[in-house]
Amino acid sequence: MAGEGDGQLAERRLTRQELIRRRRRDGFVGRQGELEAFRGNLARDPSDPGFQFLYRVRGNGGVGKTSLVRQWEHMARERGALTALVADETRGPIEAMAAISDQLKRAGSPLRSFDKRLAEYRQRLHEAERGQPTEPPPGDPGAVPSPSAGSVVATQAALVGLGALPGIGALAGALDPTSVALGTDRMRSALAGRLRGHDDVRLVLDPLAALTPVFLADLAAVAREHSLLVLFFDVYERVGPTLDAWLRTVVYEETLGTLEPNVAMVISGQGRPDSGHWRDWADLAAEVPLDVFTDEEARALLTARGVTDEPTVELILRLSGRLPVLLDMLAQPHPSSPGEVADPTETAVGRFLTWVTDPDRRAAALDCALPLQLDEDVYRAVASEAAADHYDWLRALPFVEHREGRFRYHETVRALMLRHQRTHSPGHWRAQHTALAEAFAARRAAAFPEGDDWSRSHWRELRGHEAYHRLCADPDAALAGALAEAVHAADRSAAALRRWADLLRRAGDDAERSLLTMWADRLTCEDDPAEVIAALTHLIAAPGLAPPVRALAHVVRAQHHRWVDALEQAIADCSVAIRLDPAQHWAWGNRAAALAGLGRPEEALEDADEAARLAPHSLNLTLRARILFILERHEEAIAAWDRVTEVDPDDAEAPLWRALSLWHLGRYEEALTGFDRALALAPDNARALSLRAYVHEKLGRLDKAHADHDRAAELDPSDAEVLGTRASFLWRIDDLDGALAVYDRAVEADPDEASLLADRGHLRLERGEFDEAVADYDRALALAPDDWAYAGRGEARLMLGRYEEALADLAEAVEREPRNAWAHGLRGIAHRLAGRPGADEHTRAAREILFEALAGGENDAALGNLFLLACAASEWADAAGYLDRFLATEPDPSHASHVLELLGGLGRLLSLDAARLDPLARRLEGA
Repeated sequence: MAGEGDGQLAERRLTRQELIRRRRRDGFVGRQGELEAFRGNLARDPSDPGFQFLYRVRGNGGVGKTSLVRQWEHMARERGALTALVADETRGPIEAMAAISDQLKRAGSPLRSFDKRLAEYRQRLHEAERGQPTEPPPGDPGAVPSPSAGSVVATQAALVGLGALPGIGALAGALDPTSVALGTDRMRSALAGRLRGHDDVRLVLDPLAALTPVFLADLAAVAREHSLLVLFFDVYERVGPTLDAWLRTVVYEETLGTLEPNVAMVISGQGRPDSGHWRDWADLAAEVPLDVFTDEEARALLTARGVTDEPTVELILRLSGRLPVLLDMLAQPHPSSPGEVADPTETAVGRFLTWVTDPDRRAAALDCALPLQLDEDVYRAVASEAAADHYDWLRALPFVEHREGRFRYHETVRALMLRHQRTHSPGHWRAQHTALAEAFAARRAAAFPEGDDWSRSHWRELRGHEAYHRLCADPDAALAGALAEAVHAADRSAAALRRWADLLRRAGDDAERSLLTMWADRLTCEDDPAEVIAALTHLIAAPGLAPPVRALAHVVRAQHHRWVDALEQAIADCSVAIRLDPAQHWAWGNRAAALAGLGRPEEALEDADEAARLAPHSLNLTLRARILFILERHEEAIAAWDRVTEVDPDDAEAPLWRALSLWHLGRYEEALTGFDRALALAPDNARALSLRAYVHEKLGRLDKAHADHDRAAELDPSDAEVLGTRASFLWRIDDLDGALAVYDRAVEADPDEASLLADRGHLRLERGEFDEAVADYDRALALAPDDWAYAGRGEARLMLGRYEEALADLAEAVEREPRNAWAHGLRGIAHRLAGRPGADEHTRAAREILFEALAGGENDAALGNLFLLACAASEWADAAGYLDRFLATEPDPSHASHVLELLGGLGRLLSLDAARLDPLARRLEGA
């Protein structure tokens, strides 16, 4: 019975097709050490400490990296492992995850949750970009297209300094409604109107953070169903720059998810991995360096191919330099004498094609090296009519590789054939490249009859192939056009500019024109505004650019200057762009945004008016409306937001900001209607809920305010600003314990937000937790020095009896803001307690400022401070009068509570007359 069971486990009968495939694979020659090492690792338990989970295969082109990787892949599958391979067509982590998912699905192990999330991402990205103008104005074929839709979405910083969604962290003290409306989360709000909620916004803004955990979770589930899962990353010299950081995080860190222990990876490419990403982990990877074959390996390959004649072997070894791919190609015709290999004076390309005797096929094999990749249409664009039906033959050549439904030549062979074509027939070289350029142009026109569209990846791909062939055909004539396209690529994104630089480099290498490779070096940049600025600076200085294109380059550079807060440089760029092309509305709009960021809203409005006149679309109209809001011209702002809604009825920002202007005008019921409209368009907008809650509070509808705050926190429990707003509400309704708990959560969500720390310090000050308040102020001031934080810390230190430290803090507060009345008043009290002269001077300064505040009407903050100052000076009649007026304003409970707490502290510090003080305190308690 045991033998019978062993027979079942041994080996089933193989089909003839499987035997043929095995015989083909068994013909693999060389790299025996690498094969045995990998086979031994496959036999290990993945939990074994000796199991190798990461291999890095490296070596120059043609040494057989891909062949070894393919052999390893076959070995892994034969051992029952599940495999997937990412090749050099993949650009970026999202494409890599999608490629792996597609292959696993074909193998019967789909990543269902990831596929669904990826489809959602692509849909949301499309929604984020929809509706943005990208075409030249009608009837103006010479005009430069507006920046792409993707660029517009990614650069909502055209509204920098204006806040893309009202900030709400400053609501803690309810003292400055304007700061309430001008928060920092601009990009999120810019997308919120087009998407369905914050989860969708995060998905578009940070797709890797959203997609990778889902991908890894699905991958783990699949891995648990198999003994081993091996992921191969081939031609890594091309995909590595876009995958390195992500892949390193996936392999070694847990921030995005974890890998099952039976997941192994093989990375194969030229050169060593980027030390900046992999240096600290080098000891955990198995390095597999490949070089040319040894003499023994090279001879073994030739013997396996039936080449045994010693003179022939010697000739092939010399001509190939023992490079595996060349060895195999020269051996494929099975030459039996040196004469059958080739005349040594012939080019290497000629020897590779010695066995191709048909002249039409030979010409097609040479010409098809010209395109970067092949499909049947490309083949027919370069092949002669006599060879038009030989595409299937070409695909079967040993140096033609198959990748994702397309074919391409092995890089080493292609380089040799290109050199042959260029040197032996320069006229034919130019003609064929020109024909290919026209073929790609025609394909692009057919696929996109509406015109240029840099937002579409397929359009960019076709335009790139066309530009590559024009550059190869006539580099001098095509360079200006290619550099103009580089401006549009930079407008699209840094990644698009990198791809365009890669194209220039490829054309420069293949045409052997150093001018093109020089430009490729100049334009290569990472996702760093400073590097993009440097690349654009080169483009702006390039000869031959038309004024509208040069103007666009200045505008794009201005956008990147603004991202690094170089607003003066941004204004200068926009001014040059306007001189070059006065109709460039993006230049007017960007200059308006930069001027607003520098606190020059009147000038900004003039530019925004011109931008809206030139192009009255929603972005320019929105910019104008926000500047009117900044200028507190709220009636005009309301009309401007109405115009935005006319142009784009689905814009959720317009009713939100319109409601804010109504709020500032004290028209709370109308404001509430506006917030309702905004939430009808974007029901999951947590910050809009927070703002509506504040209006409900103003109207005395505390239950509804509470419900909106709770819903906002439920929608986005990690949004520190939403949590801070909820905490400030709880504080205002005198739920100090609840407010502190929510502030703790907000600080945990964003520990580097100084305003949250200062607000929690203010709350702790009111609760009498002076040491804890000082600790919060210390952290806040280390992040962002501010006069109110200095005044708060000074007050806390004053209550702790640390007078000298309090004096220093209060002096700094007054230095930073001479109009800070409370800092002046506390400073006068601190002078008295420290026995220093000057107390009356500071008290008088505080009162003057407070009296000025009262000139515009009763002000609860000013009256509360005057009441406290009168008590501190034992001016009891004045104190009672100020208290009457303070209570008549019906102050927030939190404000009255804070005044009461300060009154008690001052009474203790100054030994105030309890008989006079207690009745006043009881009246405050009643409020």
